[in-house]
Amino acid sequence: MGKIADTLQQALAQRAPLASLAAAAGLSEFYFLRTFQRVTGVTPHQYVLRARLRAAALRLHDDSAKVVDIALDCGFNDLSNFNHAFRAEFASSPRAWRARGRARRA
Repeated sequence: MGKIADTLQQALAQRAPLASLAAAAGLSEFYFLRTFQRVTGVTPHQYVLRARLRAAALRLHDDSAKVVDIALDCGFNDLSNFNHAFRAEFASSPRAWRARGRARRA
């Protein structure tokens, strides 16, 4: 599972179908999904989503790029979905997150 998690982490901007992940692990889709969730505590989809959000959060603190550009670079298809997911994960809008990060550095 560690190898699969690393593969997911490295390919955040790409879609990784469950069937290909299961095949890479040598497991059925059902067993792979259950095993991955047992080991990591989240589904592969949740794992990728959280990794993308963490990458975006870091870029918001360190990068002056537009929020929409960061969202697209981190694998989100549109700004609305990114904003919704970001708020759900961090209880803050991306813009407010960026402002707090800049205030802490000042």
